[in-house]
Amino acid sequence: MARTVVVVSSQLITTLSALAYLRHRNIHGTDLRVLSLERLDHVHAAHAFEEVLIRLAARDGHRCVFGELSALHAEPAGLFCDYLLLPRIDHKQGQAVLKGCSPDVVIELGESIGVETKLYSFQARRLRCRSILHLLESRPNLRLDYSYLIPLNRGVDKLRLQHFLDCCSDFSAMMGRDLTASKPAVNFINGDALLLLPYLKVKKWHLRVELFGRVKGIKCAQKFYDWQYFLTRVQRYVNGLRANGQVSPHLYVQAHPKNHQDLKLIEQQLNRGLKGIGNVQLKVLPCDSPLELILSDLISTSPTPCIQMAGFGTNILSAAAFLCSHPHSVSLCDKKAEGRIQRLWNFCFDGLVYRREFLRQRHVRKVFNNLPQAMR
Repeated sequence: MARTVVVVSSQLITTLSALAYLRHRNIHGTDLRVLSLERLDHVHAAHAFEEVLIRLAARDGHRCVFGELSALHAEPAGLFCDYLLLPRIDHKQGQAVLKGCSPDVVIELGESIGVETKLYSFQARRLRCRSILHLLESRPNLRLDYSYLIPLNRGVDKLRLQHFLDCCSDFSAMMGRDLTASKPAVNFINGDALLLLPYLKVKKWHLRVELFGRVKGIKCAQKFYDWQYFLTRVQRYVNGLRANGQVSPHLYVQAHPKNHQDLKLIEQQLNRGLKGIGNVQLKVLPCDSPLELILSDLISTSPTPCIQMAGFGTNILSAAAFLCSHPHSVSLCDKKAEGRIQRLWNFCFDGLVYRREFLRQRHVRKVFNNLPQAMR
């Protein structure tokens, strides 16, 4: 009897991770339903690569169809399935699917390419524990599994990682054959550097209140929250390239898709912050192509140019997975300052002022150290 599997896909990379998980568990020939983001214009959504992913799933015998999260509400009887795979159980998308779906087994794969879920505030952790406890109490027969590709405090399952890399490689090969209009026009050359930024929240108000449905308050010039934290690390990264004699002809910047309206602001702030640091030719890439597509296009280039990549969040892990032939060229933007007193001051200052980003960076550093070791 064919099994039914539902996958909640927040990004292209999470869909590939789900397919790799099914292959690792030797689950083939299922009725696979992928629920993508409702915002179909979101470039990271798997819906944009529907045809390629259907062909990729068919290699393992899956009969794959795509749908939207809102379609669950149109099914009064609910959706019954054997397995439900989703990035996070406590996320609003996961909660919405669980309300309209009755699975036998729920599997939390982790965000991005399967990073162990780690939250950076006590309130968020408490709410997560509360939502999971409520789910288990309301459905006593439900089995809940946590299966992360790259855990924090234990080794990576190399066989499962290889399945994931195979899925990434197959996807890149298929995209290389499909000359789609969505392919990015980025011509990297040897010595270039690619900087991957996380989502930067824009601050627009000093003070605001909502009265009778209208927002009133004191506006400020648009700027990013915690910008100095990121800028300091970018400056150290560029200085580190100069010190190693690797000053790149171009410094490409890939912004988060949610910042697609803030590209000019990002370019202005970076040009101002990097002024006088070498002859850096800065170029901010448009957000109309996801990171995975840029890297798959880079791999298909013959010969593959040697570029340096750096970032702050788990997007750098997906970069490392795609560039598995050059894992040494991928790094985190967290070069420490020189001098013991300066490092101690930065540690205390960041822990107090930029606590969230400070904790995130420590978490990502642990995960990133696990990945290259498994890929050796």
